[in-house]
Amino acid sequence: MATWLEDIKQVFTAAGGEMHYSDLYSELGRIRGRELSRNNEATVRKEVERFSSHSDNWKEGRPDLFRSTRGKGKGFWALAKASEQLQIVPDIEGASILVDAEPPERREYVRELTLRNSRPILALKKLYGGRCQISGELVMDGIAGDLTEAHHIRWLMRGGLDVEANIVVLSPTFHAAIHAVDADFDWASLTFIVSGKRFPLLINKHLVARTAPQVNEQL
Repeated sequence: MATWLEDIKQVFTAAGGEMHYSDLYSELGRIRGRELSRNNEATVRKEVERFSSHSDNWKEGRPDLFRSTRGKGKGFWALAKASEQLQIVPDIEGASILVDAEPPERREYVRELTLRNSRPILALKKLYGGRCQISGELVMDGIAGDLTEAHHIRWLMRGGLDVEANIVVLSPTFHAAIHAVDADFDWASLTFIVSGKRFPLLINKHLVARTAPQVNEQL
């Protein structure tokens, strides 16, 4: 699973300009399949400010990734321009030295984006009320709200559909483990197979067991 910093950089890159914190929270919530809690929002602000020389929280030697576009306290940020970023290089003794970055080589890329549909995810998270379908339990007993995440059984990047029949609701731990090992899913028994160990869905209110041909036809 991507880190907060990686997701933040992805959102700013896709936006291509400045964003207010409120829009950043909304887009991060869409990417992660859940509305950000206040603690999450505080983490996002901390990450942005830790990696910006426009903030008092930035320290020399740390990458300078973001810039405040309208001044302190306004909440508008963007990616730092390449010419504003500092390059970190090691000296002979291994200490970090700041040097002005060379002008970047210009290249053109064609980017393919997957347009996400958040409605199925929101509907399923409401259906399961913060419970992981594998463990059947509330994440952290629900003390921090709904922390579950949506997982596409057939990944979107592999042609899977953004529909309820291809989504399960999991705790962050199970979600990360499934991605880490690229776990298989047995549709006949509705079971994930993680490094040889089987994890069936203990609670299921929307998926239907299927054979392989049925899966290929529908998802």
